[in-house]
Amino acid sequence: DLYLIEEYEIQYDNEKGTEFVQLFEKENFDLQNIEKLIEEKIQLKKRKQLEKSILNEILSPEYQETLKELIKKDISERYSINLSDNIVDGLIIHVKDSNLNHKNEYISRIKVNPENYRKESRADSDYHSNQKEIEIQKVIKRVPKWLNHPHQINSQILVAFMDMKESHNSVNYYDLEDRCRNIKSFKNNFNSMANFGENNHGKVFEKINSLVTLWDPVREFIENEYEKYKSRRYNQ
Repeated sequence: DLYLIEEYEIQYDNEKGTEFVQLFEKENFDLQNIEKLIEEKIQLKKRKQLEKSILNEILSPEYQETLKELIKKDISERYSINLSDNIVDGLIIHVKDSNLNHKNEYISRIKVNPENYRKESRADSDYHSNQKEIEIQKVIKRVPKWLNHPHQINSQILVAFMDMKESHNSVNYYDLEDRCRNIKSFKNNFNSMANFGENNHGKVFEKINSLVTLWDPVREFIENEYEKYKSRRYNQ
């Protein structure tokens, strides 16, 4: 098998390229040196892959539970456990990689208790709690109907998302778009499922940059309805 371990641009006075070529010059040729270079490059590549994996883990919303526990532990040690619980509820944490010019910025939301539905998140700060309650009731009324009519567009989008997030808390928007490429009006319908609005389908998604999650106030309800849908689908 062949593995790419390094690339060199063809340009004048490329120091790395010069060093590479010198390894194969007749007077300098040494197989051990070449093998050593290859091993160093392989280890460097593995380290970069590991660093990228760790960075992606830190930036992912799944890491929020780890951050939550660290915050609670710190507050608990310095104050009291009850105080830390109150502080963490509804907390919003911004985690971003400054080296990527905010392209990989993720906003991880700490899970709030069901009775705290009326708490406004930063993303919803422009909306009053009664508008949020109207949206929640709209979702509760409509989602079961969607899942009973799997040929509807909003049902197809929701089911595709839920299938993709089986082992994750979120889905990349562009992956979801590709999964739904047979739906010509995907963007308009998705937007109507991800935003507040009098004439929207019902807000079931939260989209931050390219990250799509279920809207927190209706997350558990949708997950329960989806489990019922899966049970019906597999028993047919």
